[in-house]
Amino acid sequence: MLANWNKNHIALLLGSLVSIPLLFYRLDAHPVFLWDEARQATNLMEMLDRGNPFITYFEGNPDHYNTKPPLLIWLQAICMLLTNNLELSLRLPSALAGLGICLGLIWFFNQAIDKPFWGLFATFILVSTSGFIELHGTRTGDYDALVSLWIFLATAHFYLFLKDKKPRQLYFFYLFLGLGIATKGPVPLMILPSLIVWSIFGRNLKTLLKNRTFWKGALIPLLFVGVFYGIRGFLDPGYLESTWYNDFAGRYGETIDGHQEPFLYYFFNFVNNRIGYFVYLLPLGVLLFLVSDKNQKDIGLFSMLFVTLFLLIISLAGTKIFWYDTPVFPFFAIMLAVALMFSYEWLKKNINTFLGNFLLLILVLWIFIYPYHDNWIKVVKNEDFEWEGKEFYEPSRLLKTAINGEVDLKGAKLLYDSDYKPHYEVYMRILEKEQGYRLKYLIGLHEAKDGDVLLYFQPHSYADSIKILGFELKNVEGFDFMKELKVTRP
Repeated sequence: MLANWNKNHIALLLGSLVSIPLLFYRLDAHPVFLWDEARQATNLMEMLDRGNPFITYFEGNPDHYNTKPPLLIWLQAICMLLTNNLELSLRLPSALAGLGICLGLIWFFNQAIDKPFWGLFATFILVSTSGFIELHGTRTGDYDALVSLWIFLATAHFYLFLKDKKPRQLYFFYLFLGLGIATKGPVPLMILPSLIVWSIFGRNLKTLLKNRTFWKGALIPLLFVGVFYGIRGFLDPGYLESTWYNDFAGRYGETIDGHQEPFLYYFFNFVNNRIGYFVYLLPLGVLLFLVSDKNQKDIGLFSMLFVTLFLLIISLAGTKIFWYDTPVFPFFAIMLAVALMFSYEWLKKNINTFLGNFLLLILVLWIFIYPYHDNWIKVVKNEDFEWEGKEFYEPSRLLKTAINGEVDLKGAKLLYDSDYKPHYEVYMRILEKEQGYRLKYLIGLHEAKDGDVLLYFQPHSYADSIKILGFELKNVEGFDFMKELKVTRP
């Protein structure tokens, strides 16, 4: 027992040392991202201002576009109250969820096959997988990392119930399924086909349906539905209709916001972009069928089934966006780890111990030299994900300097060619609270008045107009794109 305890905790310690730098280092370095993260930031700030935990607001009205339950916003609000750091508060729940998945892999391998170091290897793979930490992954304030944690824990407990037949595993399954619903509505329900197929494959379906805990435990996610949908539906007329369209039938049955892709989009994008260098190890998945130990074989084949069916289910949806595949990454890591560690142990046993250890060393070094290093460069050297362009975030950085009192922007106006601006408005709110003023927005130069001081950051949108009107630009010190423009009309 003591040896097992030591082995498990050593694996957990090493897993933490490997994953924490990529998940947490410079987590707040980038300003709030445009689109989804900015909307969550607005929901967060309006919830804190209004003190209403059940209705999320956007620009002063109940948000009927982002209609997901508020669990993520609650966690972000708690972080904001504790840290008073907007970017950190938005992203900390995602980073903690990522750490939970990493350590959960070690726990799962220990529970399922008594091999925590196989789980450690799966953690190496997971944090080195490009899609796991990128936009809408563990380093942005979006729903996907948190719902992936609940999906992983729910699925793991269901798998362990079928293996060990312990009723508490079913209660945990339902608890985490409910937390998943409280995070991202119907998304956790997409795991049910995999669980049903695996139950049939293992001849456990009849036993499952006869188990009283199976039926009693179902009340737990129903309770979450009642709390998170029932209360808001009562308080916010029209909410249920909006969430049915945005999160359920509308999003799945048709294309929303132009996110239309071919049927095989997820499969090709997963292989070509999301798993990075690990695409070269994918053929090793065939080794799962050769694994002799039943428990090891089952955990590998179950993970392969989960990845395949989940990608298939989201491929049937009318709306396809690249980050919808995030929940499959832990199971991809399990699948690959089983294949690789089986190869390692087979070589040790049947060929040569030195050769097996040499192969393991080469694999670990390869992961750290290429995929892990690649992710580290994205986090440390390049704080900008490829999203909209760096210039879009320079006004946010300038506003942060004004919030800190390093520069006075009182009376200036921000020239911006769009009416969607929550990624700036969240900083305007803080600027008004901290310094007592905010900037006005101008969409076009025709709105400018003589004597106006404009802050300008879009190199191509207004260049011709500025040249024709003869306005003089002055670079804002310390910024690549920001320019100051004083309007003087002839």
